[in-house]
Amino acid sequence: MFSKENWYLALITMMVVALAVLAAMESVKHKITSRIMLYLMGAFVLIYQGYQCATTGVFYIAFSYFCYFLFGVAVFVPLRPVKSTAAFCCFLSGGIYLGTFLFYPDTVVGTMVSGNWVWLSWFMHLIMFSGSLLMYGQYGTSKWDLIPICAFLVFFAVYTEVAVHVFHDANVNPVSPGMVEATLICTIWPSFTVRWWWVIIWYILVAAAVWGLWELTCFINRRLRKDLTEEKFSWFAW
Repeated sequence: MFSKENWYLALITMMVVALAVLAAMESVKHKITSRIMLYLMGAFVLIYQGYQCATTGVFYIAFSYFCYFLFGVAVFVPLRPVKSTAAFCCFLSGGIYLGTFLFYPDTVVGTMVSGNWVWLSWFMHLIMFSGSLLMYGQYGTSKWDLIPICAFLVFFAVYTEVAVHVFHDANVNPVSPGMVEATLICTIWPSFTVRWWWVIIWYILVAAAVWGLWELTCFINRRLRKDLTEEKFSWFAW
């Protein structure tokens, strides 16, 4: 916990994440209870984010923001590609945010306008992280799930580029085009010059990271559902 002023936020995050993991492991034994929890979480995310979007008239172009709506829809739509994509992407988004909050809470707090937004963002990412674990406990994994997952990631990348370079949308999170255009490293190393070979290396690293995360989620699924090795593929998941 590399923090000075907000070390206690990292401690709280560590405790809550540990409880979320334990709750997900226990939820496998109680299918109805975990299903109800998913419905409540999905309904809350859809209602709250829908209300915010309607009242402000702003739709942010950020991976987490897309994941909010993806998770809410996936809870109620009985299509396996939607659920598997939501589980993977929400685990990615929620895990990265909570991991950053765990080790660098001062950095996260410093990027927020007010303390209320800090806790709200923390709570929403905790819902995504916990919800992804519940989904993995409910629906499992299949090698075919990589297809819709990669399709969604490509869609988000293309959408981001169009929003930035065609519509010049001011509501784009700078991290998103930085990831797509391989310029994110410039925020850490300003003197770095992005050349063609770096773009190739960057996307190789991104592909390796996605594959590594996929293997991690498969491992988590095997731990959550010890009676299964791989989920039999089906288009529908209730």
